[in-house]
Amino acid sequence: MPKDIVTELVEAMAVNDSKRIKAVFSQEATQEYKRWWARKKQGDDFKKWLQSDIIDVHGRVLNPKLEVNDNQVIVTGTYVNNDNYKSTANFLFVVKEGKIVSWTIRY
Repeated sequence: MPKDIVTELVEAMAVNDSKRIKAVFSQEATQEYKRWWARKKQGDDFKKWLQSDIIDVHGRVLNPKLEVNDNQVIVTGTYVNNDNYKSTANFLFVVKEGKIVSWTIRY
């Protein structure tokens, strides 16, 4: 179920469990910022982004709310990390075959 996979990610992020975080993504997973200049990251670029921008800084969502629509899950709440970054979270995840294949950060 898509909600279960994204819930696993949110819970793994909360405790900064890198193995669990990485395990929920497909090998072809992508990440992009909906309204930003950066291009979509995939492959090694995605893995580097996940490590540097989520795992290394213990990125997590406080008070997460999940909304499910078929294979898409929207997570809202407050994103924080150990670099003193804080922002409204609005993440769109697409899940296929039990893995997250896309993470769009929407601001």
